Amino acid sequence: MITDSDRYSYQKSTYERPTFPYVCGRACSFGQPCPNGPNFDGSCGGTTECTPFRNGDRWECRRSPSAGGPCADGPMPDGTCCMQHPPCTPQPSLRRRRFRISTLVAILVVAAIFAVLRFEPSAFQGDQANLSSLMPGPLSRAHSNFALEETGCTSCHEAHGKGVIAWAEAFVTHQTVGESCTDCHAFGGPATTAHNAVFDGGGGFATDSPSAETRTDCVMCHTEHKGKDANIAPMKDAQCNSCHQSTVSSFSRDHPAFAAGFPHDRRGSIQFNHVNHFSQYFPKELAEDKQPTCVTCHDVQRAGLDVPPGSFEQNCASCHLEGITDRSLRLITLPYLEEDPFDMDQVAEVCGPTPDQVEFLRARAEGGDPDEVEFDEYFYEDWGDYLSPPMALMLGAPPDDNYEYNEPVGEFFMALAESGLEPMVERLEAVPGDARPERLLAGLDGELLRRAACAWMQKMEYEAPSELTGGGWQSEGVSVSYRPTGHADPIARAWFDFAVNAPRAAEAAGADEIVIEQAELLQTTLLGDTGLGNCAKCHAVTEVTDKSGEGGEDAAKLMVEWGYQPVEDRPYVQYDHGPHVNLLGPGTLCATCHKLNPEADYAASFKHFDATDFAPGFKPIGKETCTQCHTEAKVRQDCQLCHEYHLEPGFIRTMGFQQTAQEPERPGQDGG
Repeated sequence: MITDSDRYSYQKSTYERPTFPYVCGRACSFGQPCPNGPNFDGSCGGTTECTPFRNGDRWECRRSPSAGGPCADGPMPDGTCCMQHPPCTPQPSLRRRRFRISTLVAILVVAAIFAVLRFEPSAFQGDQANLSSLMPGPLSRAHSNFALEETGCTSCHEAHGKGVIAWAEAFVTHQTVGESCTDCHAFGGPATTAHNAVFDGGGGFATDSPSAETRTDCVMCHTEHKGKDANIAPMKDAQCNSCHQSTVSSFSRDHPAFAAGFPHDRRGSIQFNHVNHFSQYFPKELAEDKQPTCVTCHDVQRAGLDVPPGSFEQNCASCHLEGITDRSLRLITLPYLEEDPFDMDQVAEVCGPTPDQVEFLRARAEGGDPDEVEFDEYFYEDWGDYLSPPMALMLGAPPDDNYEYNEPVGEFFMALAESGLEPMVERLEAVPGDARPERLLAGLDGELLRRAACAWMQKMEYEAPSELTGGGWQSEGVSVSYRPTGHADPIARAWFDFAVNAPRAAEAAGADEIVIEQAELLQTTLLGDTGLGNCAKCHAVTEVTDKSGEGGEDAAKLMVEWGYQPVEDRPYVQYDHGPHVNLLGPGTLCATCHKLNPEADYAASFKHFDATDFAPGFKPIGKETCTQCHTEAKVRQDCQLCHEYHLEPGFIRTMGFQQTAQEPERPGQDGG
């Protein structure tokens, strides 16, 4: 009974010996062991029921009570037991068999370790390295091309090749293969933090403690030795959900809604109103079967994150080229002058006689009596105009106050007549800002300036001997101007780059108020509808941060966005138009995602310099647009389809593919 405290008494129970190396053969054969059990040497100990004991001159039976107690016949006269049995064959106990197996396995392991140490991958060549006892499997193709051939296993496993002591140390110390990854791979943030960044408390992770964010390991997601064709980059959605608080079982069900205004983060660099072109300009100017479509302008062959448009010559020139070449910039003009600021004797000395004076002198030399040459005393009042914005800025005078600019104009024109281009270069260099006269005045002939100044001081218009028809520097009677030669004219671009920042540069330099006003006038003139080349009609002017500010401080400046600016990459987000274009067909179903927004005040977005304050010409794209295809049983919707784990992944070493050493292929081996 369970309550019998004496149930294990020697009189009721046999003594079990679990550590004894042998068990009774009768127990193994038919489950009835003898009371004595085997001897320690493995021989049978149950041939007799007991070992009689001699007490004085008598032998006494010593059979235990649990086996039945003393037998009725008692011992034999010679002291042997009267109960004789044939011997059994004791068997090794389970404990002994396990010990033998464990010992054998330990010996095999030690032997294998010694064998491993004797056969390293370096003892094999090329693909035969996989035969090494140390090789857990072939590396992926990207890694095998340099790891085994350059530094071998030590490329990733630092302890390899350093001997048994280093290996033993590696077993008991923290070492990670991931630390070797950064010898080649670079990221836009800390390599061992989640997404290579440090997020604040709103990062959306299951825990925002620093310890959880600051330690990740490459081998958590990327494991090698799976074969040359293995792709070790893919991750499963479950790996993403293990850290992010919001579990996304599938894109179509659980993914958060896209941000308001997605994917438009800023206005474009080119002011192209899709609504007006498709609803007004194209129908008005072109027949219905000739009207452009999306792919007329956008190059689907280069489709990627965006679908870039073609060049100006391909898309725009047929309508807009004339609007560029017919808008000039007047560099200097003959201003309205109520008082003549020029000394005619000095003018005659510098410029020589006028054509009329030459004719007068010739007639007198021939004995005639010609009329005296008279200058038009109202010439400056009849033909004069306001100072041009560039000229007003160079002179530092208001363009409409002839009393203020009278004397500076007289000095300036005389200097031009004497030295040509040099005085203008000096005045531009004195203007605050990055004027760069070598760019602003590129191609301008100093002789043109000298002759124009002389003619104006002698109260005459000046026309250049040969008229330019393709644009460039030219004289137009009472002005010298520049007309663009075509799109992307370098001189026109130089004037815009200078003018847009001229007011800020003047203020920063502490210039006089009049200089600041003239800088603003130049900026306004160029950015207006009649500005040089009409560049601002299409090209946005945007405020940006200048990293080259004095003292290492960032400063804001304006930049003309001359070229098409591709869509900026979003961290951790990747998208490719290519597969979508191939699936839907180029140009046929673009409006599936990109829907025009006729209610947006698109033009107002370009009347200021803040690129983030804008009204896009297209409606935002919502998640429901994507789930038309990316849903269960249709198109894949895993996290890695659109998201990238790493921030700005790249390389910090030159990856040169090396030819793996191998036997040369022999003709016919591949069935050829």
